[in-house]
Amino acid sequence: MDKILGFRWVILTLSATMLLILAAACTSTETVEVPGETVIVEKEVVKEVQVPGETVIVEKEVVKVVSGKSYVTDPANGKTVTAPQYGGTLTYPRTSDWPHADTHFHHHPGTLVSNVIERLGLANWATPTSEHDFIAAKNLPERILIGHLAESWEQTDTTTYVFHMRDDVKWEDRAPTNGRLLTAQDIEYNFNRYFALGKWSGGDKASLLTQYKVASVEATDDHTVVVKMEAQDLAALKALLQSPNPFIYAPEVIEEHGDAKDWRNLVGTGPYRLDDWIEGTSATFSRKVDYWNYDEKYPENRLPYIDETRVMIIPEAATQLAGLRSGKLDAVGMTFGSSMLKKPDQVASLSETNPELNIYPFGHRSETSLAFNSQKAPWSDIRVRRAMQMSIDLETINSSYWKGWGDVAPQSYFRRGMPWTTPYEEWSSELLGYYTYNKEGAEALLDEAGYPRDSDGIRFKATMHFSNKWDNTVYELLAEYMGKVGVEVEAIAADSASRKVLRQAGEHDLMSQGAAVDRWVNLFACFLPGLPNNVGNVDDPALIEIINNLSAASSVEEQHALITEASDHITEQHYTLFGGRVPRFHVTWPWVVGFNGEQQLGEMDRNQIWARLWIDQDLKNAMGY
Repeated sequence: MDKILGFRWVILTLSATMLLILAAACTSTETVEVPGETVIVEKEVVKEVQVPGETVIVEKEVVKVVSGKSYVTDPANGKTVTAPQYGGTLTYPRTSDWPHADTHFHHHPGTLVSNVIERLGLANWATPTSEHDFIAAKNLPERILIGHLAESWEQTDTTTYVFHMRDDVKWEDRAPTNGRLLTAQDIEYNFNRYFALGKWSGGDKASLLTQYKVASVEATDDHTVVVKMEAQDLAALKALLQSPNPFIYAPEVIEEHGDAKDWRNLVGTGPYRLDDWIEGTSATFSRKVDYWNYDEKYPENRLPYIDETRVMIIPEAATQLAGLRSGKLDAVGMTFGSSMLKKPDQVASLSETNPELNIYPFGHRSETSLAFNSQKAPWSDIRVRRAMQMSIDLETINSSYWKGWGDVAPQSYFRRGMPWTTPYEEWSSELLGYYTYNKEGAEALLDEAGYPRDSDGIRFKATMHFSNKWDNTVYELLAEYMGKVGVEVEAIAADSASRKVLRQAGEHDLMSQGAAVDRWVNLFACFLPGLPNNVGNVDDPALIEIINNLSAASSVEEQHALITEASDHITEQHYTLFGGRVPRFHVTWPWVVGFNGEQQLGEMDRNQIWARLWIDQDLKNAMGY
């Protein structure tokens, strides 16, 4: 049976003599109100306490006890929560199935395998929320990344990275790895596959990681991997540690089966094993009791806490909400199967019917923004692009539809607060005017551009294709505002395949594209000609020059200056219509403990969060579930 060890729990069972010893030390108590009960908090500042037969070291301890129930303080945010406990089941929905289980071919399988297969680095779960809250931004700064499979690393010159692997990580104890230790050779094998090196050179380059120009990967011994880049790349270290693809698979599986697409062949180093995946229906994970890693917040506790996790494939929002209301689902959200709630009325309804639920709004980017096809008339005219932005009353949409939850302050293609964005308060009055609702100004610009109203009041007609994953009401509202200045826009929900065909043909007018993003590498994918994610069909020599200079940047300072220059240029050219940064919502039952709305601990590493959560089974039972 698993036990939660450490002084904060040991203290509850110490003898009366030990309690007297502690009482003689420097202590203080206070009363803390917890919903439904009063908690006495004992703060210990004893540095060393002698106990017969052992020495207990206490750096700073907080113990909370009510009727035999233990509480702890979350060191990241200072919240009082019930102490971690093992056991229980977590059930949540996912709106769509996974394509397969191999991240070599696509990053989406990462949301399936990231608790089975692991990577070299991971964000530090114990990072104080004052430094990074894991909520507003998915982009994880390099400064909060810590070793995972890699214990440490260093950069020995501008193009060389040396990774020192942990010596206590074992593969799952079943064929073909049979519980052997993870080695540096495993990393070399996987990296060569991802970067199309060695035996994969000139072959299948499906991995998105081939955009990083790696010259060689070598395991110099069982615990050391040396990666050499072809040229300096300031994004390389983070890509090696935590980009969406480089999960470390067992080489034996790849050798035997050719790839790792079939989940039945997965053998991992992670905290869970994938027991079952019924395509289109569900996936079930079970806890590995001998997992190598410990909780960063409570380092005496071996991870994971929850015994079993069930992911139910439920595309319909109404069915998800019914499951949540009934307690059959424990949580929904980005962290839980990308099942976040998207409509304010859903949240308002839940708040009324189930006020005990925890609701966490978040918004890392604008999903309601639109890219203009800048190579097609009338969108090739900057006056038309400016007019469309001026025609949208985002303040009214926010107050009337988003219930004030949205962030509609003017933003560039990059999200406000990023180190490479110019705050809108510093924009010129002319530029700020183009990002401010002004119906009359929009009409004047359209007249000036040569698009007067016809006798029926319509200047021209257009189509707006948006992702069918998102809230169609918002796009219909945007189209309605455009109609008020004489531009008749048909809003069309389309899947990714249909939108891709339109993009490739260059026939689209307006198309949904994430904006207010926090990943500067999007510049390379979204604004260089000919690339599939260049939704706006942008071909701008000035911007291309900035991006090329960015590739050759020799310092972070130079890099940030160039990103700022690119960001300002995109803002001035109005390649994207900013549609507001709209909140999405995580919702959990109170018995899901340790969660505060966090999105992920790494690219596609959402499952690593629920490996650090626990179920308060007593509370769940008391609530009748």
